[in-house]
Amino acid sequence: MEPPIAAHYGDDALFAMLEAAKKVQLTENVASRLQAERIKRLLSSDRSPTYVFKAFNLHETGDNLLSTPMLKTWFNYLESFNKKNTDKETLLAPIHRYYHDHGVAKIVAEGMKNPSAVELSKQLQNQRYRRWMRAERPPEDAFSVFILGKPGADDIIRIVERPDGTVYRLHLDKVPDDLLSSPDFQLWAKYLDDWNAKYPDQKQAMAKILRSYFTKDALAEMLTAARNSPSTHKIASILENALSEV
Repeated sequence: MEPPIAAHYGDDALFAMLEAAKKVQLTENVASRLQAERIKRLLSSDRSPTYVFKAFNLHETGDNLLSTPMLKTWFNYLESFNKKNTDKETLLAPIHRYYHDHGVAKIVAEGMKNPSAVELSKQLQNQRYRRWMRAERPPEDAFSVFILGKPGADDIIRIVERPDGTVYRLHLDKVPDDLLSSPDFQLWAKYLDDWNAKYPDQKQAMAKILRSYFTKDALAEMLTAARNSPSTHKIASILENALSEV
């Protein structure tokens, strides 16, 4: 039988009430039992993963979403649902629906700090990249979002207006120290390669994109440091040659 609160207000309201009741000593045990029963009922209901995501109030959890026990319960349901249904859902779908792209970036960044959530973070990030590719967002835009606009980034893109009303982007005078070795850059570089393979008539060059965001001096300083590191020496040399032609 459907609980009256769930039937009238929705499962998310029921779970919110039960979570509050669990914090009161007098009602803690009964609330925990009712919550466990409702979770079991939901997980056997064949409801869409997006519905269950909201029912578990995961849409209000915040940046530490991937580290919460309830997310693990939901993810197991997602995998089970996808095995049984042809109309499959992704990890990204409900998270993006409620947190949007910048919120997803914050969730990924927080998840990467927790060893138990790293794999989910990588999966979520990869799905985010594929979503951008399907939306045909060019690599230059992706660089702005994935590198410069990522949570914790020091620099912001500065847009300046000319006297005639047109605008242009002011080049940044500092490149992140770990740019070429960072996982974000490596994923973006793959995005660039995938874009160029998929859209050969709209190819974009890494050197030109970097030059569109940073000053020559800032890039030269970054490349000097990158050439001294075994992990980035090769790409630094390639970029240096390419930038000399931009």
